[in-house]
Amino acid sequence: MRSLAAATLLVALCAGGAFLFLSAPPAPPPEPSPIADIPSAPPAPPAPAPVVGTLGKKRTFQDALAALGVARDRVVEIVQALRPHLDFRRLQPHDALEVHHDPSGDPAKLVYRQSPVDVVEATREGDAWTASRLDVPVDRRVVVVAGTLRDNLFESVERLGERPQLVLDFAEIFAWDFDFAADSQPGDRFRMLVEKVHTGDQFVRYGRILAAEYESEGRAHVAIHFKDKDASGHYTPAGESLRRAFLKSPLEFTR
Repeated sequence: MRSLAAATLLVALCAGGAFLFLSAPPAPPPEPSPIADIPSAPPAPPAPAPVVGTLGKKRTFQDALAALGVARDRVVEIVQALRPHLDFRRLQPHDALEVHHDPSGDPAKLVYRQSPVDVVEATREGDAWTASRLDVPVDRRVVVVAGTLRDNLFESVERLGERPQLVLDFAEIFAWDFDFAADSQPGDRFRMLVEKVHTGDQFVRYGRILAAEYESEGRAHVAIHFKDKDASGHYTPAGESLRRAFLKSPLEFTR
């Protein structure tokens, strides 16, 4: 009887131990060993800010680059790369130069701007320079410019917010038919349909004058621009070219 009770007690203790073992929460996993910090590479030094300037008066292209700190040997390399893309005989004092350097301070890129849309860029890979003319997007807006002569054509057009170059282009159209310097007078009327070339919101230059009219002393001088595959020019409404053998105004029209 005692042995039966002892056996029963042993079974109960084993069952209780098994219950406690199965119902106990699992032991947490061991914490991972700490990983030593690996030092990261230091960031590359930033490239220096570009150096900018203009060609300036009575300076060569080489002089302008030297003034911006470009070494003579680099100047020679840049000039050779630019020759196919830049006419060095037509450089202007207001032309802008922009020299970019790599982090070591050596010139890596040159940007040369003759206008907002006339841009040449030279870049260096290793010791080799290559250059190209940038394709700057432009749009042509056709506008009407019209007014009445009060003093002279230059001032009358400028009062409308336009530039002297438009006056020269307009006068050249009728140079074989009308002498603006001698024959124009207050009360004359002018009108033209002209293209304005823009890049973004910035005016760049005038394009073609598509139609033009100048009325003086009751006579209207009319020109229409026409272009075909062979040539382009201005013609009368009857189809006659306005360019004749002799100029009505043989001297260049100026203020």
